[in-house]
Amino acid sequence: MKEGVVDVADFKLTTVSFLPNTEGQNHDGQDYFIYIKEPKDDYTSAPRSSFFDALEISKEASIKNGNWRCISTSSNQSVELHFRSYADKRIISVTINLPSYQLDISSYAWYRQRKAFLKLECPEQVCQDLVEGLLQRIFVKYKGKTAYLSLKQSKRGVTSKNFS
Repeated sequence: MKEGVVDVADFKLTTVSFLPNTEGQNHDGQDYFIYIKEPKDDYTSAPRSSFFDALEISKEASIKNGNWRCISTSSNQSVELHFRSYADKRIISVTINLPSYQLDISSYAWYRQRKAFLKLECPEQVCQDLVEGLLQRIFVKYKGKTAYLSLKQSKRGVTSKNFS
């Protein structure tokens, strides 16, 4: 890998946050299943001892082909996924609004002076190829239908982007 070039596989899913539904709707009691593909060299531990297995928050069987993991929710408005690169010291946050599949992408960088991750205020600092690569590792199933995420607008308005 060239210096200064960030590989999508360097970004590991480290945090999942569930943002509650403020309208009190339960989406017909149906679960959203969010699938995330882990890099093949992920977590350097025994098979199936990953972040997802520790949480045990999926009710659906995992996909046999590849290193896919599943998170399920039925009563939350959105799910926020933090992908962290330890080599690059950055965090890319992907927030998925579940009813509309609208995306909110944020980026955080490590500042040694403050010893903290701070949100980047300039949306153009988020590498779109990197974000698109991360989105290709995620898809959502709801009521038997599958939604693939992308920064590109779809014909039916399933996905959109909001850099914040």
